Amino acid sequence: MRSIDPETLASYRSARYVVHAGATDLVLRIDVASPGLAELMRAHGATSACLVTAYNPYSQERTPAQNEAANAGLRAWLERRGWPLLEGYGSCADEGDRDAERSFLAFGPTADDARAMCVAFDQNAVVFAGADAVPVLLFHPEVSP
Repeated sequence: MRSIDPETLASYRSARYVVHAGATDLVLRIDVASPGLAELMRAHGATSACLVTAYNPYSQERTPAQNEAANAGLRAWLERRGWPLLEGYGSCADEGDRDAERSFLAFGPTADDARAMCVAFDQNAVVFAGADAVPVLLFHPEVSP
């Protein structure tokens, strides 16, 4: 079992998770109900959603080219499963997106599917929301927060 250092965990919890939703961006915060996410989930006929990236596996910095290649693989993986997608990003910066990790919001994956994403793309955690539209961190099965 791997553990996440407290600083990294704090950055995950305080990050801004942004979804490009038409003309406006939707900002998700961990453990804060999101009426906008609930609306998007209804519009896509989903009772769950998962925001995931393939950038910086296990929070180890990679080159932009490596991150883009990994994210292209993630997009193909998600599309093969037939989940509707929106693009977005996660950022620990209070303003701007200088450290942004491009992400995808998939509509319909279960919590088990979300954990499988962590395993398949070497991510410590993903952002998952069930029918209550409250984004939470869902951790890799071998990672202890």
